[in-house]
Amino acid sequence: AAELWPAGVVCYALSDKADPAIKPYLEATVTEYRTKTPIRVITVEQCLALRMPTLCGNCKNFALVEDSKPGCFAFVGYEGKPNQVINLHPDCYLNQPPGHVQHEFGHAIGLFHEHAHPKRKIIIVEEALKASRNNYVKKTDTKLTAYDMGSVMHYGASGGVCVPTDLTVQFCDIDESREKTGCVVPTLDDCDDKASLVLGQRDGLSPTDVESIQVLYKAISSKEAKAIDRLLFHATQADQADATTSSDDDDDDDDDNDDDDNDDDDNDDDNDAM
Repeated sequence: AAELWPAGVVCYALSDKADPAIKPYLEATVTEYRTKTPIRVITVEQCLALRMPTLCGNCKNFALVEDSKPGCFAFVGYEGKPNQVINLHPDCYLNQPPGHVQHEFGHAIGLFHEHAHPKRKIIIVEEALKASRNNYVKKTDTKLTAYDMGSVMHYGASGGVCVPTDLTVQFCDIDESREKTGCVVPTLDDCDDKASLVLGQRDGLSPTDVESIQVLYKAISSKEAKAIDRLLFHATQADQADATTSSDDDDDDDDDNDDDDNDDDDNDDDNDAM
């Protein structure tokens, strides 16, 4: 089982070398988890402003969002040290649904791949794997909710998983041997393409994803969450006030420039198979 973030608060920092284009995707992810789950995802700067030593090892243990390597991958759960990597190459999110970033943050929060559920109803097509084999082995040592094909943590059909056409066949699992069990090695021909379309959605957290996080973090205190929500509320109010002031200043500057013109006549490996 993965280690959980203390008080259900995930701290992160964006690498100075990361593409700034990721910022709106990070903001959407933060909002998705804050509005639907007990988890709070905050920046290291926000953590320091709260002055709560219980958060993220006094704000010293955080996830570092970077894009130094190809692909999308993240450590599962809380490592309890600085620079816990969440690698998000621009190919993972640019012109992609928001769930790709949410998927990797789901790992950091403590969620394993949904297709690794011991009661999964899909087959693994080894010839079509897009990630290392360990990403497909069933997990039996985790707190479980019902298997969910629509989970944001599930690989799609392009990632080597699919719903079989014939549900009565005993297909070999990723760690099973045909010689030992007499199972049938699955191929792409065994896949029901239409039924498999539900796999790998990346639009957002499913109800079961939300339930899974609630099961993991059910014992967390709401004290920290309330403090964070207050901080974010006041920060939003301040940003709105700054925006209003900036807008007023811009109008004044424009007027001044117009006057000057008239006077002078001058002229921003766990490569995820999604």
